[in-house]
Amino acid sequence: CSAVEALERQSPFVNPTLANIDPVLRGQMAFAVGANITLTGQLLDLAGTMNAVSQLSNGVSPQAYVNQVWVSDAHRAQQADSLYESILNRAPTAQETAAVTQQLNSGSSTLNVMQTLYTSTEFQQQHSSTQALATALSQGILNTTPGTASSQALLQSMANEPLSQVVSGLLNSSASLTNLIDTTYVDTLRRHATSAEIQTWSTPIQAGTMSIDDLAQRLLASQEFYQLAYNSII
Repeated sequence: CSAVEALERQSPFVNPTLANIDPVLRGQMAFAVGANITLTGQLLDLAGTMNAVSQLSNGVSPQAYVNQVWVSDAHRAQQADSLYESILNRAPTAQETAAVTQQLNSGSSTLNVMQTLYTSTEFQQQHSSTQALATALSQGILNTTPGTASSQALLQSMANEPLSQVVSGLLNSSASLTNLIDTTYVDTLRRHATSAEIQTWSTPIQAGTMSIDDLAQRLLASQEFYQLAYNSII
Protein backbone atom coordinates (compact mmCIF):
# COMPACT_ATOMS: atom_id res chain seq x y z
CA CYS A 1 0.00 0.00 0.00
CA SER A 2 1.08 3.61 -0.39
CA ALA A 3 2.63 5.60 2.44
CA VAL A 4 -0.49 7.72 2.73
CA GLU A 5 -2.78 4.68 2.85
CA ALA A 6 -0.62 3.16 5.56
CA LEU A 7 -0.72 6.43 7.45
CA GLU A 8 -4.51 6.56 7.20
CA ARG A 9 -4.86 3.31 9.12
CA GLN A 10 -3.00 4.69 12.13
CA SER A 11 -4.38 6.69 15.05
CA PRO A 12 -3.62 9.41 15.45
CA PHE A 13 -0.83 9.49 12.84
CA VAL A 14 1.81 6.92 13.72
CA ASN A 15 3.42 4.71 11.09
CA PRO A 16 7.01 3.50 11.29
CA THR A 17 7.01 2.41 7.62
CA LEU A 18 7.20 6.06 6.50
CA ALA A 19 10.84 6.41 7.55
CA ASN A 20 12.12 6.03 3.97
CA ILE A 21 9.98 8.83 2.56
CA ASP A 22 11.64 12.17 1.81
CA PRO A 23 11.79 14.06 5.16
CA VAL A 24 10.11 17.17 3.77
CA LEU A 25 7.23 15.17 2.30
CA ARG A 26 6.96 13.10 5.46
CA GLY A 27 6.78 16.27 7.55
CA GLN A 28 4.11 17.81 5.34
CA MET A 29 2.02 14.66 5.43
CA ALA A 30 2.33 14.33 9.18
CA PHE A 31 1.54 18.00 9.77
CA ALA A 32 -1.57 17.93 7.57
CA VAL A 33 -2.87 14.69 9.06
CA GLY A 34 -2.10 15.82 12.61
CA ALA A 35 -3.77 19.20 12.15
CA ASN A 36 -6.90 17.60 10.72
CA ILE A 37 -7.13 14.97 13.44
CA THR A 38 -6.72 17.64 16.11
CA LEU A 39 -9.31 19.99 14.62
CA THR A 40 -11.87 17.59 13.18
CA GLY A 41 -11.21 14.21 14.80
CA GLN A 42 -11.00 12.75 11.31
CA LEU A 43 -8.16 11.24 9.28
CA LEU A 44 -7.57 12.71 5.85
CA ASP A 45 -8.21 10.40 2.95
CA LEU A 46 -5.63 9.95 0.20
CA ALA A 47 -6.97 12.83 -1.90
CA GLY A 48 -7.11 15.17 1.07
CA THR A 49 -3.58 14.32 2.18
CA MET A 50 -2.12 14.81 -1.26
CA ASN A 51 -4.03 18.07 -1.70
CA ALA A 52 -2.56 19.32 1.57
CA VAL A 53 0.95 18.28 0.57
CA SER A 54 0.49 20.03 -2.77
CA GLN A 55 -0.57 23.24 -1.04
CA LEU A 56 2.33 23.17 1.41
CA SER A 57 4.82 22.34 -1.34
CA ASN A 58 3.55 25.27 -3.41
CA GLY A 59 4.05 27.88 -0.73
CA VAL A 60 0.98 27.73 1.48
CA SER A 61 2.28 28.35 5.01
CA PRO A 62 1.42 26.07 7.93
CA GLN A 63 -0.49 29.01 9.45
CA ALA A 64 -2.58 29.48 6.30
CA TYR A 65 -3.30 25.75 6.14
CA VAL A 66 -4.38 25.63 9.79
CA ASN A 67 -6.60 28.68 9.25
CA GLN A 68 -8.21 26.87 6.32
CA VAL A 69 -9.03 23.78 8.36
CA TRP A 70 -10.11 25.93 11.31
CA VAL A 71 -13.06 27.42 9.42
CA SER A 72 -14.13 24.11 7.87
CA ASP A 73 -17.57 22.71 8.65
CA ALA A 74 -15.94 19.64 10.21
CA HIS A 75 -14.03 21.73 12.75
CA ARG A 76 -17.02 23.94 13.50
CA ALA A 77 -19.05 20.80 14.19
CA GLN A 78 -16.37 19.52 16.53
CA GLN A 79 -16.33 22.88 18.35
CA ALA A 80 -20.11 22.78 18.76
CA ASP A 81 -19.99 19.19 20.03
CA SER A 82 -17.27 19.99 22.56
CA LEU A 83 -18.98 23.12 23.90
CA TYR A 84 -22.41 21.54 24.24
CA GLU A 85 -21.05 18.41 25.89
CA SER A 86 -18.91 20.33 28.38
CA ILE A 87 -21.52 22.95 29.31
CA LEU A 88 -24.96 21.42 28.72
CA ASN A 89 -23.92 17.75 28.99
CA ARG A 90 -25.45 16.79 25.66
CA ALA A 91 -24.71 16.80 21.98
CA PRO A 92 -26.04 19.72 19.94
CA THR A 93 -28.82 19.28 17.43
CA ALA A 94 -28.09 19.88 13.76
CA GLN A 95 -29.80 23.27 14.07
CA GLU A 96 -27.66 24.18 17.10
CA THR A 97 -24.49 23.12 15.30
CA ALA A 98 -25.48 25.33 12.39
CA ALA A 99 -26.12 28.24 14.76
CA VAL A 100 -22.71 27.84 16.44
CA THR A 101 -21.05 27.61 13.02
CA GLN A 102 -22.76 30.80 11.89
CA GLN A 103 -21.83 32.57 15.13
CA LEU A 104 -18.16 31.61 14.86
CA ASN A 105 -17.96 32.33 11.14
CA SER A 106 -19.40 35.78 11.82
CA GLY A 107 -16.42 36.65 13.99
CA SER A 108 -17.51 35.55 17.46
CA SER A 109 -14.95 33.70 19.56
CA THR A 110 -15.30 30.48 21.47
CA LEU A 111 -15.69 32.55 24.64
CA ASN A 112 -18.72 34.27 23.10
CA VAL A 113 -20.33 30.90 22.41
CA MET A 114 -19.50 29.72 25.92
CA GLN A 115 -21.15 32.82 27.35
CA THR A 116 -24.27 32.14 25.28
CA LEU A 117 -24.51 28.59 26.63
CA TYR A 118 -23.74 29.49 30.26
CA THR A 119 -26.46 32.14 30.21
CA SER A 120 -28.98 29.99 28.35
CA THR A 121 -32.33 29.10 29.83
CA GLU A 122 -31.36 25.43 29.60
CA PHE A 123 -28.24 25.88 31.74
CA GLN A 124 -30.16 27.92 34.30
CA GLN A 125 -32.90 25.27 34.45
CA GLN A 126 -30.27 22.58 35.07
CA HIS A 127 -29.14 24.61 38.11
CA SER A 128 -32.41 26.00 39.31
CA SER A 129 -31.38 27.74 42.55
CA THR A 130 -29.12 30.79 42.61
CA GLN A 131 -26.63 28.93 44.80
CA ALA A 132 -26.56 25.93 42.46
CA LEU A 133 -26.08 28.22 39.47
CA ALA A 134 -23.21 30.05 41.17
CA THR A 135 -21.51 26.76 42.03
CA ALA A 136 -21.97 25.40 38.50
CA LEU A 137 -20.53 28.55 36.94
CA SER A 138 -17.51 28.44 39.21
CA GLN A 139 -16.91 24.74 38.57
CA GLY A 140 -17.45 25.01 34.82
CA ILE A 141 -15.52 28.21 34.15
CA LEU A 142 -12.95 28.43 36.95
CA ASN A 143 -12.58 24.68 37.49
CA THR A 144 -13.05 25.07 41.22
CA THR A 145 -15.82 24.70 43.78
CA PRO A 146 -16.17 28.10 45.45
CA GLY A 147 -15.50 28.49 49.14
CA THR A 148 -17.80 30.49 51.38
CA ALA A 149 -16.23 33.88 50.63
CA SER A 150 -15.97 33.26 46.88
CA SER A 151 -19.51 31.93 46.77
CA GLN A 152 -20.87 34.96 48.59
CA ALA A 153 -18.98 37.35 46.29
CA LEU A 154 -20.33 35.56 43.21
CA LEU A 155 -23.87 35.53 44.59
CA GLN A 156 -23.65 39.25 45.28
CA SER A 157 -22.45 39.90 41.72
CA MET A 158 -25.33 37.83 40.36
CA ALA A 159 -27.79 39.86 42.45
CA ASN A 160 -26.42 43.20 41.26
CA GLU A 161 -25.46 42.55 37.64
CA PRO A 162 -27.01 40.87 34.58
CA LEU A 163 -26.01 37.21 34.34
CA SER A 164 -24.32 37.86 30.99
CA GLN A 165 -22.02 40.40 32.63
CA VAL A 166 -21.20 38.04 35.50
CA VAL A 167 -20.40 35.19 33.12
CA SER A 168 -18.30 37.44 30.90
CA GLY A 169 -16.27 38.52 33.92
CA LEU A 170 -15.70 34.92 34.95
CA LEU A 171 -14.71 33.81 31.45
CA ASN A 172 -12.19 36.62 31.10
CA SER A 173 -10.74 36.27 34.60
CA SER A 174 -7.15 35.23 35.16
CA ALA A 175 -8.24 31.88 36.61
CA SER A 176 -10.42 31.11 33.61
CA LEU A 177 -7.78 32.12 31.07
CA THR A 178 -5.17 30.02 32.89
CA ASN A 179 -7.42 26.96 32.49
CA LEU A 180 -8.28 27.75 28.88
CA ILE A 181 -4.67 28.38 27.83
CA ASP A 182 -3.49 25.19 29.52
CA THR A 183 -6.30 23.19 27.90
CA THR A 184 -5.37 24.66 24.51
CA TYR A 185 -1.76 23.53 24.95
CA VAL A 186 -2.86 20.02 25.93
CA ASP A 187 -5.26 19.78 22.99
CA THR A 188 -2.70 21.00 20.43
CA LEU A 189 0.81 20.27 21.69
CA ARG A 190 -0.10 17.37 24.03
CA ARG A 191 1.56 19.06 26.99
CA HIS A 192 0.68 21.54 29.71
CA ALA A 193 1.51 25.20 29.30
CA THR A 194 4.32 26.61 31.42
CA SER A 195 3.73 29.51 33.81
CA ALA A 196 5.64 31.78 31.44
CA GLU A 197 3.48 30.74 28.49
CA ILE A 198 0.30 31.32 30.45
CA GLN A 199 1.51 34.79 31.41
CA THR A 200 2.59 35.56 27.84
CA TRP A 201 -0.80 34.77 26.35
CA SER A 202 -3.05 35.96 29.18
CA THR A 203 -2.07 39.59 28.68
CA PRO A 204 -3.09 39.98 25.00
CA ILE A 205 -6.19 37.81 25.47
CA GLN A 206 -7.38 39.95 28.38
CA ALA A 207 -6.57 43.06 26.35
CA GLY A 208 -8.69 41.76 23.48
CA THR A 209 -5.88 41.81 20.93
CA MET A 210 -6.06 38.03 20.46
CA SER A 211 -8.33 35.17 21.45
CA ILE A 212 -8.09 31.58 22.64
CA ASP A 213 -8.98 30.61 19.08
CA ASP A 214 -6.02 32.63 17.76
CA LEU A 215 -3.73 30.91 20.25
CA ALA A 216 -4.86 27.44 19.19
CA GLN A 217 -4.19 28.27 15.55
CA ARG A 218 -0.73 29.65 16.36
CA LEU A 219 0.20 26.54 18.31
CA LEU A 220 -0.97 24.22 15.54
CA ALA A 221 1.08 26.18 13.01
CA SER A 222 4.15 26.22 15.26
CA GLN A 223 7.39 24.36 14.69
CA GLU A 224 6.73 22.45 17.91
CA PHE A 225 3.51 20.94 16.52
CA TYR A 226 5.18 20.27 13.16
CA GLN A 227 7.99 18.41 14.95
CA LEU A 228 5.52 16.55 17.15
CA ALA A 229 3.66 15.30 14.09
CA TYR A 230 6.90 14.48 12.26
CA ASN A 231 8.30 12.48 15.18
CA SER A 232 5.04 10.56 15.50
CA ILE A 233 5.45 8.82 12.14
CA ILE A 234 9.14 7.95 12.36
